[in-house]
Amino acid sequence: MSWRRRRAGGDTESRGGIADRFWAPLAVVVKLQDKVGRQAGAAKGRQSRIEDLAARVIRLEARMEMVLHAVMRRLPGG
Repeated sequence: MSWRRRRAGGDTESRGGIADRFWAPLAVVVKLQDKVGRQAGAAKGRQSRIEDLAARVIRLEARMEMVLHAVMRRLPGG
């Protein structure tokens, strides 16, 4: 009886139940680690897209300034 544990309902829990109670949280941790890894990969992809968009905005701003400068030169009195 030393390797069995009595449950609240009067059942006994064998060593397999103890092993399940030990391995179940480890399995949860492994699943969470996988999920975090996938989310980190997705975040990295989003960050890359954000940086690409920021570079595009900077290039558009530079072009807009060049065009506005050229237009201001062509206006009378400019």
